[in-house]
Amino acid sequence: MKLLLIPLLAIILSCSVGDATQLVYDTEGHELMSNSSYYILPAEEGGNGSGLVMSYEWRRCNYFVAQVQGKPKDGIPVVFQPSKDSLFSAVAVPLSTDVMITFHINTVCVQFMFWHISDESPSSTASSPPRQHVAAGKDEDADMPFPPTPDMLFRIERHNGETKGYKLVFCGNGTGPCENLGLHAFKGENWLTTSASPLVVAFKKDHRYE
Repeated sequence: MKLLLIPLLAIILSCSVGDATQLVYDTEGHELMSNSSYYILPAEEGGNGSGLVMSYEWRRCNYFVAQVQGKPKDGIPVVFQPSKDSLFSAVAVPLSTDVMITFHINTVCVQFMFWHISDESPSSTASSPPRQHVAAGKDEDADMPFPPTPDMLFRIERHNGETKGYKLVFCGNGTGPCENLGLHAFKGENWLTTSASPLVVAFKKDHRYE
């Protein structure tokens, strides 16, 4: 699979700098929409793994988010929903705005697999430096809170480092600095956690249901 993400992102980012609305764009140059699903992929090819999936069910209907290992795969698509809008509205996703993220997948839990920050860990020992893992889902039959709780809110920011693209951040209760989401290698998996080093990503639209 060859994704020309870097050239595409160079065009996308240069075109969006002047946008008053500061929207997020996919690898085809289109606005990210809340009624579409997208694969979250590394913006730079050549890494170990590719898209993101649910891995290790640490409690029924609760999973940690990890990166696909081995042969590159897109992973599981997600839906982005700005927290200020209705769950069923179709809106463009802006930069630097609280969004809910959920895996677009059917499970036996019959519920949305919303992302949230968890104090649980696939490791039995404390990590150093401290980090929190990104989890998906809630306890079976539990209602998903709406409006969302602070642990369910993330933001998409532009990354202007050596690798151009976007990064996901977690801002907690809004009183402190936002934390990057990056990959933490442990027990043969790359887990998505809060991290000093962000995972620089691009968003590839899922066309399966068009």
